[in-house]
Amino acid sequence: MSALEIANPRAPGPWPAAHSTRPASASPVAAPATTNLPRTRPSASGSFVRSDWVPWIFAAKTTLSALLTQLIAFTFNLDQPKWALLTVFIVAQPASGRVLAKSVHRIIGTFTGVAVALLFVALFAQERVLFLVTLAAWIGICTFASQYAKSFAAYGFVLSGYSAAIVGIPGALDPGNAFYVATARVTEISLGIIVTAAVSHLILPVSVAGMLRQEVAAARSWLTDYALAVLRGGDDQSLRAKLLGEVVRIEDLRASAIFEEHEMRGRRDLLRRLGAAFAEAFGSCQLLMRQLVAYRQADAASVAGESEAATQASLAIRSWRSEQITAAGLGERLLRAQASLPLVQVLCRDASVTDGELLRTSMIVARLREVFASFAAYGEAYERFFSSTPSGEQRTRFAVVGDWRGAAWAGLRAVLALLLVAIFWIAADWPSGPTAVILSAVVTARLATMNRAGEAAIGGTIAVVLGTVPAFLIIEVLLSQANGFEMFALVLAPVLFLCAFLMAHEKSPLAVIFGFLFALYFASAGGFADRTVYDAVGFVNTSFAVILAIAVGAILFAVVAPDTLDAARRRFARVARRALAKATNPASGIPLAEFETTMVAALDPLRSHLATKDANAVAAWEAGVALLDAGRELIAVARGSSTAIARQGLSRELAALLSRPDAKRLARVRAQCRGAAAEAVAGLRSGTLGASATRAAIRATVAFATLDDELGRAGNALLVR
Repeated sequence: MSALEIANPRAPGPWPAAHSTRPASASPVAAPATTNLPRTRPSASGSFVRSDWVPWIFAAKTTLSALLTQLIAFTFNLDQPKWALLTVFIVAQPASGRVLAKSVHRIIGTFTGVAVALLFVALFAQERVLFLVTLAAWIGICTFASQYAKSFAAYGFVLSGYSAAIVGIPGALDPGNAFYVATARVTEISLGIIVTAAVSHLILPVSVAGMLRQEVAAARSWLTDYALAVLRGGDDQSLRAKLLGEVVRIEDLRASAIFEEHEMRGRRDLLRRLGAAFAEAFGSCQLLMRQLVAYRQADAASVAGESEAATQASLAIRSWRSEQITAAGLGERLLRAQASLPLVQVLCRDASVTDGELLRTSMIVARLREVFASFAAYGEAYERFFSSTPSGEQRTRFAVVGDWRGAAWAGLRAVLALLLVAIFWIAADWPSGPTAVILSAVVTARLATMNRAGEAAIGGTIAVVLGTVPAFLIIEVLLSQANGFEMFALVLAPVLFLCAFLMAHEKSPLAVIFGFLFALYFASAGGFADRTVYDAVGFVNTSFAVILAIAVGAILFAVVAPDTLDAARRRFARVARRALAKATNPASGIPLAEFETTMVAALDPLRSHLATKDANAVAAWEAGVALLDAGRELIAVARGSSTAIARQGLSRELAALLSRPDAKRLARVRAQCRGAAAEAVAGLRSGTLGASATRAAIRATVAFATLDDELGRAGNALLVR
């Protein structure tokens, strides 16, 4: 909004002026005094580092953790210290709270995997093929569970899978010492977990709670920017993409922060309420933006009071963002802005207003009221979260529903990876075959957690191939000349630091996978021990084992259910149909926050394809967002007008569409929406409705018309099979 528009709400702007029968309202309310405002900016307490230092500090701490595990392993003459080194890079996270949260589940997963491995050795040690098939099935089940479970339990499933391979394969080769092998592997893996968690938490901790507060503050800034853009008739697609992922990202940080800070455990329900308010405010802004775009394209004039209300609301939101007013002041000023809007009940009695004009006016007024009300609720929730004395809150339920088909494909890839490498091992009688089989399980499980994993696996294969010569020079030339742990650490530290530094760049998945895979390769090829035997032939064999494991993963991700845009659209359509089916059923009582987190998480794979700048990817993303908006309206209708849905047959038609999607059913659903909207308008025109019934009819009119618009925009996305 220009300075002229802010200073003079009557100035021409994106909201066309219109004749009004209301008396001119007073000028915008002056901002109240700025005294006694609560602190709403995040505190830096709990974090001792600047954000731009995080990659460097993470790399230094991970290097220190790795060297400490090797020193302890050498001192106590552990069997294979490389597993402690590998575990450091598997567990390491830039944020301390995440390390603690994941370590708990990984220790549980390790013990579970070891127990299963010993069981398999006891049952099938004499039958190599049966043992490998059973182990592959277990790893497939664990990979499936890790993909389907959208929580920290997923990390336990991942480690349970490849811990069984790490212990089971060497144990099956030497059944008499299987228990000793299991004890050694548990010791080495636990050492890596404990040392990494201790170093992360004690030395320059990067607080997840601090990151969470900063993320909440950033989300507030982005949301207010987006709301101001919408109120002046604009849009910002890149900002929309950021905001859509914030609910799930903040919930993910919350799940880690409660392991780290007692105060955050006391505020978790406040935070969930804030997330729900954020999602509702953002959703109302999106719907208003779509309505304004549609009317601009139809060259429809606005109704009196809209421009003034939008201007007053913009001034109030700006004042709250700059902390000139509190959330209470924001709510008061947004209520005054609502008073500038025309009364739909009055327009219903005006015979000169056509049904089309009445519908357009009702939708714009309703959307503005929703934006004002949801922003006031968001401001209150934001300030309560940062208040010094949090009070008890009713728990808000969040849910991210897993995609069982996608998880099943991930499990199948893990099974095939282990079996293919095992077949090669048995057929070639290859000395490094066990290493290749174990690493194939580790690599496939790790890649399954990433978007566009096929591209990452191909890039990782190339990186390891190119790194073979430098690794040979470091391990077989430099380290073979090192004398004592000091020289060993001096040679090893730069390589470990570089791998960890790449892993710290979480916004660049390729950098993360490059760093992780090269660390895995370097630890495996080095085979470090207190008395390391340097063997060039063994180095080549191990290098080939690592390259084979990664390459098999790349091939499987490219061939078995590849992560393409079409696959992402099919996954989203499946999740969207299930979520919308619950939203259409009034008996399910699905909370809005649960629906939104489910849909936003399902949109994430589509969002990863936006980087390709493909027009089809953008269209798929926009269709997904439109279905999210349609779901919000379905929930609103189910809450407020379930009898109207049943009367119009909309519930039945929607259920048929979602269970057996096709174009004819979609057309029937849209026709039902238009009929329901027309019936609601007719009820408003009749003049026989009471005040509460009139408000319900206006809400139903807006909801049904919006459903028709959103399904027209994105209904085809539901038809994808």
